[in-house]
Amino acid sequence: MSLIPQLHRGALSSIARLLDNYDNYLSNLNPGSDLPICAPSFDICETEDAYYFYGELPGVQSKNLYVELRDQHTLILKGQSERQSSSDVKGGVWCVLERSVGDFGRIFSFPTSVDVDGAHAHLRDGIISLIVPKGASISINKKVTIESWIGDFP
Repeated sequence: MSLIPQLHRGALSSIARLLDNYDNYLSNLNPGSDLPICAPSFDICETEDAYYFYGELPGVQSKNLYVELRDQHTLILKGQSERQSSSDVKGGVWCVLERSVGDFGRIFSFPTSVDVDGAHAHLRDGIISLIVPKGASISINKKVTIESWIGDFP
């Protein structure tokens, strides 16, 4: 799996998207890893200086997220979503529970070294923004602090 998936247009775009989703699924089946299979969706942009990640994490609080840069080539994101409603509705029986809850995770591999110390993350309205600068770093591993963000994303 490449870091940046292909953008598909045209008559075969839905089939190509299905194949990309299947590829993402298989890439998260990492034997020996403690990451779960459920994987949030991300948009990724590469510039000359950095990688920009924007991921969907509806209802997830920063206290339930863990982001780590490992070995200057690997970004690990994992966390847990919790059900945000009361399970004690008087006189009611839940008929349908469709919202996703539980553990999730993603692993991204960079083709070049990244600046582990320069990475930062923000969370607002269910969207996580991760900025990972390219370049060498003194540190090898770093847990990235997730900050709340007011205003437009960087």
